[in-house]
Amino acid sequence: MVVEYFMGRKECNTIKELEETLKLRNQNSANEFIISEKEKYYPYLAITVRDDLAVLNYMEEEGCSYIAIGGEKAGVQEGSTLFHTCSETDEMEMDNYYVLRFCDAQIVAKEFFEDMTLPKSVEWDRI
Repeated sequence: MVVEYFMGRKECNTIKELEETLKLRNQNSANEFIISEKEKYYPYLAITVRDDLAVLNYMEEEGCSYIAIGGEKAGVQEGSTLFHTCSETDEMEMDNYYVLRFCDAQIVAKEFFEDMTLPKSVEWDRI
């Protein structure tokens, strides 16, 4: 499994290595992780993180993607949250309906690590 993020790229062969990598943050307490197989681009799981909040996107193949539903179901207040995406300076404001707690994102990442399919531990919208 390969994890790409703002500060580099790391090969993770165990869940423990994945957990340690997902803890990495920049000076804004943010990061974006793209998790995929070593030799393949698809499927991948993208986790955009700020503080203890996260947005999850699953891309099965070109043109087939999903976003995890969070919001009140995940204990996140109504409104929106500003995240950094693609780089440390690019920003996106995300409706909290799609924002989860980071601890839930970790569960999803571990599930994806195990079987590389759409994780079932959260609800998804196809986009």
